[in-house]
Amino acid sequence: MNHLRFASRQLLKSPGFTATAVLSLALGIGAATTLFSVLQALVLDPFPYPRSGEIVYVRSNGGQPLSFPDFRDLRERNRSFVDFGVYRPARINLGAQEAESLAAIQCTAGVLRALGSRPALGRWLDEADDQPGAAPVAVISHGLWLRAFGGDASIVGRTARLDGRPTEIVGVMPADFEFSSPSYAGQDYQAWLPLHGEPNDLEQRGNHWLLGVARLKPDVPLATADADVKAIGAQLAAQFPDTNTHKPMLVRSLRQEITRDTASGMKPLGGAVALLLLVGCANVAGLLLARGTRRQGEFAIRLAIGASRPALVRQLLTEALLLGLLGCAVGVLLAAWGTDAVRQLIPSSLVIEARRAAIALDGRVLAFATATGFVAALIAGAVPALTAAHGSVAVTLNDAGRTQTGSRLRRRFLRNLVMAQAAVAVVLAYAAILFTASYLKVFETNRALDTDRVLTAEVAPQGERYRAVAARVRFWNTLIERVRVLPGVEQAALTSKLPLEGGSNFDVLIDEQKFDPKVRRPLVENTGVSPGYFRAMGLGWLRGQPADFTRWDGPDIPVVINQTMARQCWPDTDPLGHRIRINSARSPFQFHVVGVVEDVRQWGAETSPRPELYYACSLAGTPEEALPEESAYLVVRTSGEARAVAALIRHELALTDGDLALSNVRTMGEVLHQAGSRRRLSAGLINAFTAMALLLAAVGIYGTLSCVIAERTREIGVRIVIGAQPRQILGLVGRQASAWLLGGLVPGIALSAACSLALRSLVYGADPLDPLVLLSGAGLVGGVLLAACIGPARRALRVNPVEALRAE
Repeated sequence: MNHLRFASRQLLKSPGFTATAVLSLALGIGAATTLFSVLQALVLDPFPYPRSGEIVYVRSNGGQPLSFPDFRDLRERNRSFVDFGVYRPARINLGAQEAESLAAIQCTAGVLRALGSRPALGRWLDEADDQPGAAPVAVISHGLWLRAFGGDASIVGRTARLDGRPTEIVGVMPADFEFSSPSYAGQDYQAWLPLHGEPNDLEQRGNHWLLGVARLKPDVPLATADADVKAIGAQLAAQFPDTNTHKPMLVRSLRQEITRDTASGMKPLGGAVALLLLVGCANVAGLLLARGTRRQGEFAIRLAIGASRPALVRQLLTEALLLGLLGCAVGVLLAAWGTDAVRQLIPSSLVIEARRAAIALDGRVLAFATATGFVAALIAGAVPALTAAHGSVAVTLNDAGRTQTGSRLRRRFLRNLVMAQAAVAVVLAYAAILFTASYLKVFETNRALDTDRVLTAEVAPQGERYRAVAARVRFWNTLIERVRVLPGVEQAALTSKLPLEGGSNFDVLIDEQKFDPKVRRPLVENTGVSPGYFRAMGLGWLRGQPADFTRWDGPDIPVVINQTMARQCWPDTDPLGHRIRINSARSPFQFHVVGVVEDVRQWGAETSPRPELYYACSLAGTPEEALPEESAYLVVRTSGEARAVAALIRHELALTDGDLALSNVRTMGEVLHQAGSRRRLSAGLINAFTAMALLLAAVGIYGTLSCVIAERTREIGVRIVIGAQPRQILGLVGRQASAWLLGGLVPGIALSAACSLALRSLVYGADPLDPLVLLSGAGLVGGVLLAACIGPARRALRVNPVEALRAE
């Protein structure tokens, strides 16, 4: 306690030093605490389910979903699952006249049971609900119950109008229930409906469209369940070689599947925070060491009158720990602000609202902040304390009346601290420039999609009214024609999926190729579009005529392919007129190529374009399998700001069918920005950490250089007396600072080059070893730190030789 009281008095006597040291630690501790709160909510503890370690994700290899027959066989043959179900996301319409579009899940009874969260009201879905012809029922979320039904406790058993028909509400999930899907992050689902196994679904073993989730039996490890499912997958491949060859089954932890992308994205942020914290520690160490220089006389007197060197070290460590405690307190305040800021910055496409709300300061986060402050204080204070206690009492007392010149050890350590800060700042600046360049490259490679003149909106014509093909064709043709004549609309069209947001695919046979289940065939994306889509989206025709795409004059379906497919499948010939079939023993379609259009990326803004074919839909004569049955996107190109026509489109949809609603209303520019949201967030946070590191490094070199100049005041005074000019004094300071900076910038460039190996897989469209990027980081740091040297240099010019030599 004596050490603590004395340390408090010492820190109060130097408010400028104390504030600088506390802020230096607080920035690093606050950044680390903020990142830990995000990590805890999204990676370490992302599930509200009971015994979440037992929940697993079941799929085919390569991320492919399951077919309905695969699910049925896995459910019957497995020996590892206590509950097992499959699901798929869907869009449903709630209400009438002013309908609302909801994100929903169609699932079998085993899905909610596998997750284990019991309904707050009513019941789960059960097997009877899954049967074809069963009465329509739904389980709704707690939020939807409050918002749409006023929290009525008698909701169970009542009906609501879903997709145009009365549906019984049989359950309400609890407020803390979250439906986490590995393939659909960021989606808040508000209703769960039965997934009816239609007779034709049961026969389509090659149609993979369902995601599987299961709960392991007690005492069954993940590896055992994986081996069990793999064995069943091998049996199915042998039993059904036409559809299941090259599709092995596997089991993965739901935690691993959901947190994989988030955890990998946190790695560069974690590295940046660790470097920022090191810069802060180095800053405080330099300040303590410089302050110790001015207190050498005090230390010598205390040692001379009987204090032990260990006691002196303990006293100085107490001061460092007190700084760490204060830094921790301020850091927690900064973390509270930072956590709120990050919570708002994380795009809705990356996390669901419940996970966003879980990003907060709690007991574990505060314990982490305290531990971080304690460790940072020890790192910052250990060497200065040992150095201060190392000096000679006799020499220090003998020189007490003079300006101290400083020991070589102390000077060397100060120099090394500055160089280390500069090197770490170079690495952070390099990472910031690299990630920013990568983010900008995303937009450069998708420039055709970056427009606010194209509006997209999802519409889900579902229910009995749209079960027939003719009804869906009539709906889409009517809606598109209504929208095309709206003021400011240049073109309107339909598509089954948007660029950058995934889709569906199948492997194909080209021309005369024969089906062989043992041979891998090209995998091709397939997209249904209406006439006018390519103009509405702004994709240029490269070969063929648009009119050929809408003319059905034979048994073959006319299709347009993208550049990538033309290049891969017909590298040396014109693809027009060539045939394509689905790779199966009994291919239901045969396509013939009538055109080639520009590429767009399908599975994210950073993936290479895949082969893709477009078939015409919303036309009379469209095959039932080719028309989007559940939902599709309206694409509208306007002459001005596309958002301005959204209200008009809603009005036209209400006139066409009041039971339907628009959802996901976005411009294509917003779709592109959403696709790059993860990289934008990483780049923004690393830029913020780099700015803080540069500020700390600038404060560090300013304080250290000021300390060195103070130590050399007598020398500078002598130089002025014997005729040194101001430019020579500036040269003296400049050489000192330049030597330190070069000693930090060169290792910083080397460290950046070494980090490039780890960053190569995390950046897109930028070469981590690009000399311009490497040197830009060093140039940025060098410029900032040189600017920080101006103040000490000017102070050196103002040295009064009479005052400097008075002690002599």
